[in-house]
Amino acid sequence: MKMRSLLLILSGVVASAGWAEFLDEDTKGLRVDLVLDENSFDYSNWGVEGGFGVSLFPLDEVGIFAGYRENDSRTALSGGVFVEENYPIDAALVPFAGLAAGYGETDSDYGEEEGDVFVRVQGGLKFLFSDNKAVALTLSYSASPSEIFPGDRDPADHAIDLRLGMRFYY
Repeated sequence: MKMRSLLLILSGVVASAGWAEFLDEDTKGLRVDLVLDENSFDYSNWGVEGGFGVSLFPLDEVGIFAGYRENDSRTALSGGVFVEENYPIDAALVPFAGLAAGYGETDSDYGEEEGDVFVRVQGGLKFLFSDNKAVALTLSYSASPSEIFPGDRDPADHAIDLRLGMRFYY
């Protein structure tokens, strides 16, 4: 039922789309993402991530982010910086690719803690439905030398995520 509701909302957004200008120099943006991975439905593994970015050059965005993830027995916090390059197909459809680096740590209900740096490669598609709002669908791969990502039952040293989010530009 949840997936059906999500599809109805997204189809409504797509149907109401307008043409939008995108990421001129000095444009600022806020982002909020729901983070799901291959274990999200089996082990209640989910997360949220928020960020702030600035367009220093047309179609580029650099910024900071902070995230929270958890599964049945582990909690993870992360933060770092990102850079994103946008490739507009038209005024409403914008594929993008990006890199991020940060620090993350995870702890468990059993008192285990681990923290380390990580890197992320991501790509996706933004759909601008007004001059300053977009829905973003992102696929990302993150890797760390340590096991800082909540996995199925144990932490993992990598994560493959699907992110569904909103972008607000001003």
